[in-house]
Amino acid sequence: MGVAVHNVSGSFTASTELPRMSFVNPTQPTLDMATVIYDGTACKGSEPCDTTSKFGVRQWGNSTLGYTPVFGTATTYGTTTVYKRAVESYFNTRPYQHRTNDPSRVVTAPDGTPMLAPITIVGDSSASGSDNGLADTGEATVSGQLSGDTYVAGSFSQQLSALDTNNDGCVELPTAADPTTLARCAPNADTATSPSATKQQVVRSVVTHELGHGTGINTHTADSTDIMYLSTINYTRDGHLSATAAGLVQIHNKGLQ
Repeated sequence: MGVAVHNVSGSFTASTELPRMSFVNPTQPTLDMATVIYDGTACKGSEPCDTTSKFGVRQWGNSTLGYTPVFGTATTYGTTTVYKRAVESYFNTRPYQHRTNDPSRVVTAPDGTPMLAPITIVGDSSASGSDNGLADTGEATVSGQLSGDTYVAGSFSQQLSALDTNNDGCVELPTAADPTTLARCAPNADTATSPSATKQQVVRSVVTHELGHGTGINTHTADSTDIMYLSTINYTRDGHLSATAAGLVQIHNKGLQ
């Protein structure tokens, strides 16, 4: 089943919303609204969400971006929360320092923008301690410092990220080892060329997935093209619900105008 996602924010102001009560009988609700909260202050539960997390060589994960604690039913929609701090850290934390101490290990975009050099060409790439930010035995250094782009433990205000290897303001999912293989995105655009994704695209995908839960989809599916797939593998699925997921959606507008 196709899913059409429309941005109608231009039709509303801070003091306007869709009518929820009947014009004929003002005490009669006409429209049940599924609520999405874009939370700018909290993280999910006790999760830290102001930074990304490292779990391997050039492998990073983000905190929970969205959550619907109670699935929708035939009578009630669930309430979805999208966590702005987690979204911002996903796009903005940069734990890799751009180093030009060995020009042969520097990778830049055609316009000169620094990009994260592949792990195979930077100094911090030995079998004994790859991507740990330390000068281990056998790793290339210049004046005692690791050569090329280097992970700086505990710092997230450097220049580069393994989640945005070509440093164009979009995240990549799946992640990319070689930034030169990627088309550069327009970060303020609605979408980007896969595997890149703009912030709008990521939030739209998260909201659509969570609204699926909020309208009654109480499971994840095995269909990798489905927005309700069991894990987030890309940000290109927000226009498709599998037959399994679509069959669980429960819309319950009241009908009276």
